Amino acid sequence: EVVHEEVVERRPDGGTFSAEVRRQALRSDGAWIMVVTVRDLSESKAAQAQLELMHEAINAAPDAIVVIDPHTLEYLDVNEATAQMYGTTREQLLARGARGGIRGDASDAQMRQFYAGIIARAPQACTEEVPTRINGHDVVLEFTRRAVNLNGRWLVVSVNRDITERKAA
Repeated sequence: EVVHEEVVERRPDGGTFSAEVRRQALRSDGAWIMVVTVRDLSESKAAQAQLELMHEAINAAPDAIVVIDPHTLEYLDVNEATAQMYGTTREQLLARGARGGIRGDASDAQMRQFYAGIIARAPQACTEEVPTRINGHDVVLEFTRRAVNLNGRWLVVSVNRDITERKAA
């Protein structure tokens, strides 16, 4: 049986670190041997904390922010402002993805071509104003999209702002 747990370990200098410990008893030549491996989780914990901080910062933004995979047309993340703008939940938006959004009548091929154009102009941001109807109200949305390449993978980050009042003024 393998025992796997996460613990806090002490360093020789007295400091501590999070560790993943795996213990397994093995039988070899009629004797039992205990194999123990300890993996320092400090870097992965720090990376996780950084991700959570970024997620909270994006969620606090007043504008709708969407991260799109231009190949699968999935939303990788949306903030709460996006859900509020469209009168739905994050979960519903994530499940729907880029299909059925502001360009709901566009085919997958047209959507991919649209995002390919944004990627072709990277790192320049693309901004457009789109009159639309959300929850029975006519609004003008300003979309600012920028393609980013993370480890060889293109993503599109879209920041959406309701500029209806500004246009009226």
